[in-house]
Amino acid sequence: MRDANPIVGKIARVEPALDKPPVEVLAGSDEGLTFEFADGRRARLDRTDERAIPLAGLLEDFRRRGRPLYVEVDPVTERIARVRLPIVGRVAAVRSTGDGDLEIDIPPSHARHVLRRDHPNFDASAELLRSAIAGRRPVLLTENDNHELLDLRWYPDPEEVPPFPKPGLPPKWWRRWPWERWPWRWYLDLWELIQKLLSWWLSAVPQTVADDMFALANGLSCQPQNPSAPCITFLFPDDGCYARAHEMCRLMGIQGVPCRKVFNYGSLYVQTKNHPNCHVSWGYHVAPTVRVRQAFLTVQEQVIDPALFGGPVPTATWRAIQTDLNSSLVGTDASVYYRSPNGTTVMYDASYVDTNQTLQDFRDALALRSIQDGPPPYAACP
Repeated sequence: MRDANPIVGKIARVEPALDKPPVEVLAGSDEGLTFEFADGRRARLDRTDERAIPLAGLLEDFRRRGRPLYVEVDPVTERIARVRLPIVGRVAAVRSTGDGDLEIDIPPSHARHVLRRDHPNFDASAELLRSAIAGRRPVLLTENDNHELLDLRWYPDPEEVPPFPKPGLPPKWWRRWPWERWPWRWYLDLWELIQKLLSWWLSAVPQTVADDMFALANGLSCQPQNPSAPCITFLFPDDGCYARAHEMCRLMGIQGVPCRKVFNYGSLYVQTKNHPNCHVSWGYHVAPTVRVRQAFLTVQEQVIDPALFGGPVPTATWRAIQTDLNSSLVGTDASVYYRSPNGTTVMYDASYVDTNQTLQDFRDALALRSIQDGPPPYAACP
Protein backbone atom coordinates (compact mmCIF):
# COMPACT_ATOMS: atom_id res chain seq x y z
CA MET A 1 0.00 0.00 0.00
CA ARG A 2 1.31 3.45 -0.94
CA ASP A 3 -0.49 5.93 1.33
CA ALA A 4 -0.87 9.29 -0.39
CA ASN A 5 -0.95 11.19 2.88
CA PRO A 6 0.66 9.21 5.72
CA ILE A 7 1.50 10.59 9.12
CA VAL A 8 5.27 10.64 9.57
CA GLY A 9 6.82 11.79 12.83
CA LYS A 10 6.87 11.34 16.57
CA ILE A 11 3.85 10.81 18.79
CA ALA A 12 3.31 13.86 21.01
CA ARG A 13 0.56 12.50 23.25
CA VAL A 14 -2.16 9.87 23.55
CA GLU A 15 -5.75 10.22 24.76
CA PRO A 16 -6.68 8.81 27.17
CA ALA A 17 -3.25 8.58 28.75
CA LEU A 18 -1.74 5.11 28.93
CA ASP A 19 -0.97 5.39 32.65
CA LYS A 20 -2.26 1.85 33.16
CA PRO A 21 -1.86 -1.36 31.15
CA PRO A 22 -3.42 -0.94 27.65
CA VAL A 23 -6.02 -3.65 28.33
CA GLU A 24 -7.39 -1.63 31.29
CA VAL A 25 -7.34 1.71 29.46
CA LEU A 26 -9.08 0.27 26.40
CA ALA A 27 -11.69 -1.46 28.57
CA GLY A 28 -12.69 1.90 30.03
CA SER A 29 -12.75 3.80 26.74
CA ASP A 30 -15.64 3.74 24.27
CA GLU A 31 -13.63 5.50 21.56
CA GLY A 32 -10.39 3.57 21.88
CA LEU A 33 -7.14 5.53 21.80
CA THR A 34 -6.22 8.66 19.87
CA PHE A 35 -2.56 9.33 19.09
CA GLU A 36 -1.63 12.92 18.34
CA PHE A 37 1.59 13.49 16.42
CA ALA A 38 4.08 16.35 16.55
CA ASP A 39 2.48 17.99 13.48
CA GLY A 40 -0.96 17.99 15.13
CA ARG A 41 -2.43 15.18 13.04
CA ARG A 42 -4.27 12.34 14.76
CA ALA A 43 -4.74 8.62 14.31
CA ARG A 44 -7.21 6.39 16.17
CA LEU A 45 -6.78 2.86 17.45
CA ASP A 46 -10.21 1.34 17.77
CA ARG A 47 -10.84 -0.84 20.83
CA THR A 48 -12.47 -3.47 18.60
CA ASP A 49 -9.29 -3.84 16.54
CA GLU A 50 -7.82 -7.27 17.32
CA ARG A 51 -4.37 -5.65 17.29
CA ALA A 52 -5.37 -2.95 19.77
CA ILE A 53 -3.78 -4.21 23.00
CA PRO A 54 -0.29 -5.17 21.74
CA LEU A 55 -0.17 -2.26 19.27
CA ALA A 56 -1.16 0.26 21.95
CA GLY A 57 1.66 -0.86 24.21
CA LEU A 58 4.15 -0.68 21.38
CA LEU A 59 3.02 2.79 20.26
CA GLU A 60 3.24 4.10 23.81
CA ASP A 61 6.77 2.75 24.04
CA PHE A 62 7.63 4.55 20.79
CA ARG A 63 6.14 7.76 22.20
CA ARG A 64 8.25 7.61 25.33
CA ARG A 65 11.41 6.93 23.35
CA GLY A 66 10.71 9.62 20.75
CA ARG A 67 10.79 7.08 17.89
CA PRO A 68 9.53 8.51 14.57
CA LEU A 69 6.83 6.45 12.85
CA TYR A 70 5.13 6.13 9.47
CA VAL A 71 1.42 5.60 10.03
CA GLU A 72 -1.10 4.77 7.32
CA VAL A 73 -4.61 5.86 8.32
CA ASP A 74 -8.06 5.39 6.87
CA PRO A 75 -8.92 8.81 5.41
CA VAL A 76 -12.56 8.57 6.53
CA THR A 77 -12.37 7.09 10.02
CA GLU A 78 -8.77 8.15 10.88
CA ARG A 79 -8.21 4.63 12.17
CA ILE A 80 -4.69 3.22 12.07
CA ALA A 81 -4.33 0.87 9.12
CA ARG A 82 -0.62 0.06 9.42
CA VAL A 83 2.44 1.26 11.29
CA ARG A 84 5.95 1.17 9.83
CA LEU A 85 9.33 2.08 11.30
CA PRO A 86 11.32 4.49 9.10
CA ILE A 87 15.07 4.15 8.79
CA VAL A 88 16.96 7.10 10.24
CA GLY A 89 20.38 7.57 8.66
CA ARG A 90 22.67 9.24 6.16
CA VAL A 91 22.68 8.18 2.51
CA ALA A 92 26.13 7.08 1.31
CA ALA A 93 25.41 6.32 -2.35
CA VAL A 94 22.69 5.86 -4.96
CA ARG A 95 23.07 3.50 -7.94
CA SER A 96 20.91 3.35 -11.05
CA THR A 97 19.71 -0.09 -12.15
CA GLY A 98 19.19 -1.22 -15.71
CA ASP A 99 15.42 -0.65 -15.54
CA GLY A 100 15.67 2.88 -14.20
CA ASP A 101 15.20 2.16 -10.50
CA LEU A 102 17.57 3.56 -7.89
CA GLU A 103 19.29 1.43 -5.22
CA ILE A 104 19.99 3.35 -2.02
CA ASP A 105 22.96 2.65 0.22
CA ILE A 106 22.28 3.85 3.77
CA PRO A 107 24.98 2.36 6.07
CA PRO A 108 25.20 0.24 8.02
CA SER A 109 22.00 -1.33 6.67
CA HIS A 110 22.62 -4.39 4.48
CA ALA A 111 19.14 -4.54 2.91
CA ARG A 112 18.72 -3.51 -0.73
CA HIS A 113 16.61 -0.33 -0.55
CA VAL A 114 15.01 0.57 -3.88
CA LEU A 115 13.30 3.68 -5.27
CA ARG A 116 11.12 2.37 -8.10
CA ARG A 117 10.88 4.36 -11.31
CA ASP A 118 7.08 4.24 -11.11
CA HIS A 119 7.01 5.89 -7.68
CA PRO A 120 4.69 8.94 -7.94
CA ASN A 121 7.36 11.16 -6.36
CA PHE A 122 10.36 9.59 -8.11
CA ASP A 123 11.92 12.84 -9.35
CA ALA A 124 11.51 14.69 -6.06
CA SER A 125 12.81 11.71 -4.08
CA ALA A 126 15.81 11.31 -6.40
CA GLU A 127 16.64 14.99 -5.97
CA LEU A 128 16.35 14.69 -2.19
CA LEU A 129 18.71 11.70 -2.27
CA ARG A 130 21.27 13.71 -4.25
CA SER A 131 20.98 16.56 -1.76
CA ALA A 132 21.31 14.15 1.16
CA ILE A 133 24.57 12.76 -0.25
CA ALA A 134 25.98 16.19 -1.05
CA GLY A 135 25.02 17.73 2.28
CA ARG A 136 25.53 14.61 4.44
CA ARG A 137 22.14 15.35 6.01
CA PRO A 138 20.16 12.53 7.66
CA VAL A 139 16.85 11.35 6.22
CA LEU A 140 13.76 9.41 7.24
CA LEU A 141 13.32 6.55 4.77
CA THR A 142 10.22 4.36 4.90
CA GLU A 143 9.79 1.24 2.77
CA ASN A 144 7.48 -1.72 2.37
CA ASP A 145 8.33 -5.37 3.05
CA ASN A 146 10.00 -5.59 -0.36
CA HIS A 147 12.26 -2.69 0.70
CA GLU A 148 10.70 -0.47 -1.96
CA LEU A 149 10.69 3.17 -0.91
CA LEU A 150 7.32 4.53 0.20
CA ASP A 151 8.34 7.86 1.69
CA LEU A 152 11.51 9.95 1.96
CA ARG A 153 11.98 13.19 3.84
CA TRP A 154 14.57 15.07 5.87
CA TYR A 155 15.06 13.99 9.47
CA PRO A 156 13.98 17.02 11.54
CA ASP A 157 16.66 16.67 14.23
CA PRO A 158 19.97 16.07 12.36
CA GLU A 159 22.08 16.59 15.48
CA GLU A 160 20.64 13.31 16.85
CA VAL A 161 22.24 11.28 14.04
CA PRO A 162 26.00 10.65 14.31
CA PRO A 163 28.13 11.64 11.30
CA PHE A 164 29.78 9.17 8.96
CA PRO A 165 32.94 7.65 10.45
CA LYS A 166 36.33 8.61 9.13
CA PRO A 167 37.63 6.06 6.62
CA GLY A 168 40.30 3.78 7.98
CA LEU A 169 41.71 0.27 7.95
CA PRO A 170 44.63 -1.37 9.72
CA PRO A 171 47.96 -0.85 7.90
CA LYS A 172 48.95 -3.28 5.17
CA TRP A 173 50.94 -6.28 6.33
CA TRP A 174 54.10 -5.22 4.45
CA ARG A 175 54.21 -1.99 6.43
CA ARG A 176 54.23 -3.98 9.66
CA TRP A 177 56.95 -6.47 8.64
CA PRO A 178 60.29 -5.88 10.46
CA TRP A 179 62.39 -5.51 7.29
CA GLU A 180 65.44 -4.31 9.24
CA ARG A 181 65.80 -7.81 10.75
CA TRP A 182 66.11 -9.58 7.38
CA PRO A 183 68.25 -11.63 6.79
CA TRP A 184 70.42 -11.28 9.90
CA ARG A 185 68.06 -13.07 12.24
CA TRP A 186 66.22 -15.27 9.76
CA TYR A 187 66.75 -18.41 11.81
CA LEU A 188 65.06 -16.87 14.86
CA ASP A 189 62.21 -15.65 12.68
CA LEU A 190 61.77 -19.16 11.27
CA TRP A 191 61.61 -20.64 14.77
CA GLU A 192 59.11 -17.98 15.82
CA LEU A 193 57.06 -18.81 12.72
CA ILE A 194 56.94 -22.50 13.67
CA GLN A 195 55.91 -21.59 17.19
CA LYS A 196 53.20 -19.28 15.90
CA LEU A 197 51.94 -21.96 13.52
CA LEU A 198 51.61 -24.46 16.35
CA SER A 199 49.99 -21.85 18.56
CA TRP A 200 47.61 -20.89 15.75
CA TRP A 201 46.48 -24.50 15.33
CA LEU A 202 46.17 -25.14 19.06
CA SER A 203 44.20 -21.90 19.56
CA ALA A 204 41.46 -23.15 17.22
CA VAL A 205 38.50 -24.57 19.11
CA PRO A 206 37.15 -28.15 19.03
CA GLN A 207 33.94 -28.77 17.11
CA THR A 208 32.05 -29.17 20.38
CA VAL A 209 32.91 -25.59 21.35
CA ALA A 210 31.72 -24.25 17.99
CA ASP A 211 28.46 -26.15 18.50
CA ASP A 212 28.14 -24.68 22.00
CA MET A 213 28.66 -21.13 20.67
CA PHE A 214 25.92 -21.66 18.10
CA ALA A 215 23.59 -22.96 20.80
CA LEU A 216 24.43 -19.95 22.99
CA ALA A 217 23.47 -17.48 20.26
CA ASN A 218 20.47 -19.41 19.00
CA GLY A 219 19.14 -19.74 22.54
CA LEU A 220 18.76 -15.95 22.61
CA SER A 221 16.56 -15.82 19.50
CA CYS A 222 13.62 -13.46 20.02
CA GLN A 223 10.14 -14.75 20.65
CA PRO A 224 8.06 -13.03 17.92
CA GLN A 225 5.20 -12.13 20.27
CA ASN A 226 7.51 -10.72 22.95
CA PRO A 227 10.87 -9.71 21.47
CA SER A 228 12.39 -8.17 24.57
CA ALA A 229 16.05 -7.49 25.39
CA PRO A 230 18.51 -9.15 25.38
CA CYS A 231 17.09 -11.36 22.61
CA ILE A 232 18.66 -11.36 19.12
CA THR A 233 16.48 -10.79 16.06
CA PHE A 234 17.29 -13.88 13.96
CA LEU A 235 13.58 -14.08 13.02
CA PHE A 236 13.74 -10.65 11.34
CA PRO A 237 16.09 -11.39 8.43
CA ASP A 238 15.40 -8.16 6.52
CA ASP A 239 18.17 -6.18 8.15
CA GLY A 240 20.44 -5.86 11.18
CA CYS A 241 22.99 -8.63 10.58
CA TYR A 242 25.82 -6.27 11.55
CA ALA A 243 24.34 -5.78 15.03
CA ARG A 244 23.52 -9.48 15.41
CA ALA A 245 27.09 -10.42 14.48
CA HIS A 246 28.58 -7.86 16.87
CA GLU A 247 26.45 -9.07 19.76
CA MET A 248 27.28 -12.73 19.04
CA CYS A 249 31.01 -11.93 19.02
CA ARG A 250 30.60 -10.16 22.36
CA LEU A 251 28.89 -13.20 23.85
CA MET A 252 31.60 -15.53 22.52
CA GLY A 253 34.29 -13.26 23.92
CA ILE A 254 32.73 -13.52 27.36
CA GLN A 255 33.05 -17.30 27.02
CA GLY A 256 36.73 -16.91 26.08
CA VAL A 257 36.19 -18.11 22.50
CA PRO A 258 38.11 -16.12 19.84
CA CYS A 259 35.84 -14.80 17.13
CA ARG A 260 36.22 -13.13 13.75
CA LYS A 261 33.71 -11.99 11.13
CA VAL A 262 33.12 -12.68 7.46
CA PHE A 263 31.43 -10.17 5.13
CA ASN A 264 29.82 -11.34 1.89
CA TYR A 265 29.23 -8.62 -0.73
CA GLY A 266 27.03 -9.07 -3.79
CA SER A 267 23.46 -9.32 -5.06
CA LEU A 268 22.41 -11.70 -2.31
CA TYR A 269 19.08 -13.52 -2.28
CA VAL A 270 17.94 -15.93 0.43
CA GLN A 271 14.75 -17.92 0.74
CA THR A 272 13.38 -17.89 4.27
CA LYS A 273 10.17 -18.77 6.11
CA ASN A 274 10.75 -15.82 8.44
CA HIS A 275 9.61 -13.17 5.92
CA PRO A 276 6.03 -12.79 4.66
CA ASN A 277 7.32 -12.79 1.07
CA CYS A 278 9.41 -15.93 1.74
CA HIS A 279 12.67 -14.30 0.67
CA VAL A 280 15.03 -11.41 1.41
CA SER A 281 17.59 -9.54 -0.70
CA TRP A 282 20.78 -8.03 0.68
CA GLY A 283 23.68 -5.96 -0.59
CA TYR A 284 25.94 -7.66 1.93
CA HIS A 285 25.71 -10.04 4.86
CA VAL A 286 27.98 -10.54 7.86
CA ALA A 287 28.23 -13.19 10.56
CA PRO A 288 30.76 -14.36 13.19
CA THR A 289 33.28 -17.07 12.43
CA VAL A 290 35.30 -19.39 14.64
CA ARG A 291 38.34 -21.46 13.68
CA VAL A 292 37.64 -25.13 14.32
CA ARG A 293 40.54 -27.54 14.82
CA GLN A 294 40.75 -30.30 12.21
CA ALA A 295 43.68 -32.58 11.32
CA PHE A 296 47.21 -31.65 12.44
CA LEU A 297 48.02 -28.04 11.50
CA THR A 298 44.74 -27.59 9.65
CA VAL A 299 41.65 -25.68 10.70
CA GLN A 300 38.27 -24.96 9.20
CA GLU A 301 36.58 -21.58 9.45
CA GLN A 302 32.94 -22.07 10.43
CA VAL A 303 30.17 -19.48 10.44
CA ILE A 304 27.76 -18.99 13.33
CA ASP A 305 24.54 -17.70 11.76
CA PRO A 306 21.23 -18.85 13.32
CA ALA A 307 19.36 -16.59 10.88
CA LEU A 308 20.28 -18.99 8.05
CA PHE A 309 21.31 -22.35 9.53
CA GLY A 310 20.65 -24.78 12.35
CA GLY A 311 24.32 -25.14 13.33
CA PRO A 312 27.86 -23.99 12.45
CA VAL A 313 28.68 -24.35 8.75
CA PRO A 314 31.82 -23.90 6.62
CA THR A 315 32.22 -20.50 5.02
CA ALA A 316 31.65 -21.94 1.55
CA THR A 317 28.29 -23.38 2.61
CA TRP A 318 27.26 -20.08 4.19
CA ARG A 319 28.17 -18.21 1.02
CA ALA A 320 26.37 -20.68 -1.28
CA ILE A 321 22.97 -20.26 0.39
CA GLN A 322 23.09 -16.56 -0.51
CA THR A 323 22.96 -17.59 -4.20
CA ASP A 324 25.41 -15.12 -5.74
CA LEU A 325 28.27 -17.09 -7.29
CA ASN A 326 30.19 -13.85 -7.91
CA SER A 327 29.93 -12.51 -4.37
CA SER A 328 33.07 -11.38 -2.59
CA LEU A 329 34.10 -12.69 0.85
CA VAL A 330 36.18 -10.51 3.18
CA GLY A 331 37.30 -11.57 6.66
CA THR A 332 37.82 -9.06 9.46
CA ASP A 333 38.50 -9.14 13.16
CA ALA A 334 35.63 -9.06 15.61
CA SER A 335 35.93 -5.33 16.33
CA VAL A 336 34.68 -4.29 12.88
CA TYR A 337 31.00 -3.34 13.12
CA TYR A 338 30.45 -2.28 9.51
CA ARG A 339 32.69 -2.36 6.45
CA SER A 340 31.74 -0.77 3.13
CA PRO A 341 32.03 -3.00 0.04
CA ASN A 342 35.18 -1.25 -1.17
CA GLY A 343 36.72 -1.23 2.30
CA THR A 344 37.20 2.53 2.47
CA THR A 345 34.75 3.05 5.33
CA VAL A 346 34.84 1.04 8.53
CA MET A 347 32.69 1.52 11.63
CA TYR A 348 33.49 0.28 15.13
CA ASP A 349 31.19 0.00 18.14
CA ALA A 350 33.39 -0.85 21.09
CA SER A 351 30.80 0.52 23.54
CA TYR A 352 27.95 -1.50 21.93
CA VAL A 353 25.71 1.58 22.04
CA ASP A 354 24.76 1.33 18.36
CA THR A 355 24.53 -2.46 18.60
CA ASN A 356 22.00 -2.29 21.41
CA GLN A 357 19.99 0.47 19.72
CA THR A 358 19.90 -1.41 16.40
CA LEU A 359 18.84 -4.66 18.05
CA GLN A 360 16.04 -2.77 19.81
CA ASP A 361 14.95 -1.17 16.52
CA PHE A 362 14.59 -4.57 14.88
CA ARG A 363 12.92 -6.08 17.94
CA ASP A 364 10.34 -3.34 17.43
CA ALA A 365 10.12 -4.19 13.73
CA LEU A 366 9.64 -7.88 14.54
CA ALA A 367 6.93 -7.05 17.07
CA LEU A 368 5.12 -4.81 14.56
CA ARG A 369 5.28 -7.46 11.86
CA SER A 370 4.03 -10.15 14.24
CA ILE A 371 1.10 -7.97 15.30
CA GLN A 372 0.12 -6.89 11.78
CA ASP A 373 1.07 -9.93 9.63
CA GLY A 374 1.27 -12.73 12.16
CA PRO A 375 4.43 -14.18 13.69
CA PRO A 376 7.10 -16.08 11.74
CA PRO A 377 7.63 -18.69 10.45
CA TYR A 378 5.05 -18.24 7.68
CA ALA A 379 3.22 -21.42 6.66
CA ALA A 380 2.79 -20.26 3.05
CA CYS A 381 6.55 -20.29 2.48
CA PRO A 382 8.03 -23.46 0.92
